[in-house]
Amino acid sequence: MYSIASARKRDGSIDKDTVMVRARCVEHLRNFQGRFSALADAEMLTLPERDYRYRLIVPKRVWASALAEMAEEQKWALPAI
Repeated sequence: MYSIASARKRDGSIDKDTVMVRARCVEHLRNFQGRFSALADAEMLTLPERDYRYRLIVPKRVWASALAEMAEEQKWALPAI
């Protein structure tokens, strides 16, 4: 399970060009990085005091690219009624 949120700049303001891909399990993010090469070099943060302890900080355009790749992979359809 992942959660996506806007990242913040060092001054605490919202960074409209960057997102945090957050997870409670570090393996989930590592698997995600292994699956999408655009995320391989993303900075991983560990924040023990947070509910989503592990976070990848990525440019929004990189995240959008990973989402587009996932959408292109979908091959199922609803059954005909």
